[in-house]
Amino acid sequence: MNLEIRRARPDDSLEAVPLIISSGPEAFDYIFGGYNVGDPADFVRFAFEHGEGVLGFRNHFVGVIDGKVIATVAAYTQAEAKSHTLPGARQIIRFFGVLSGISVMLKGLKIESLMVPPKEPLLYVAHFGVAPELRGQGIGTKMLAFLMDEAKALDQVGIALDVADNNPNAQRLYERTGMKVSSSTQKELENPQAKIPLLHRMEMKFVETPVKA
Repeated sequence: MNLEIRRARPDDSLEAVPLIISSGPEAFDYIFGGYNVGDPADFVRFAFEHGEGVLGFRNHFVGVIDGKVIATVAAYTQAEAKSHTLPGARQIIRFFGVLSGISVMLKGLKIESLMVPPKEPLLYVAHFGVAPELRGQGIGTKMLAFLMDEAKALDQVGIALDVADNNPNAQRLYERTGMKVSSSTQKELENPQAKIPLLHRMEMKFVETPVKA
């Protein structure tokens, strides 16, 4: 199985968007559900193809086998996270309109309060999805190894992500690659569209081997 990992492109949206949503369907429903301008997938596709912001294709890598996108992941530094805010707000207003857009952004802020960016220079990983029929075949492990190399190239001290308490398989994958839980949320968010489960922040910091004299 020859896995290629590359930067995402706008024309990946048809295959990439369902994988992005699979990384946290409750969160996407909580933030973007309940409006009459389309379902959450419609907005994610709009934002992905636009390119900028946390959901844009420029913020994503994809795993490809035989020309088909079978995995997605977003990765960004603290500085990059700040640069996503304005483009993301513009996308929301353009898609949902002003009044609904403000409602969407307020719900997004509630989610962000549970997923606070790392204080240390850790590459933050999100939207990690693998096609269901290919899970358990080492693709996630290869994607994580790729991200670790990216983090080192960007002079980050490690990687960090948040995993839902109701996704133990993902947590086991991260633990196998050396990640450990550093904190957990103490409350759940809920609205008519979805309930956000408890989240675990997982981190791995790189340890350099001491040079022998």
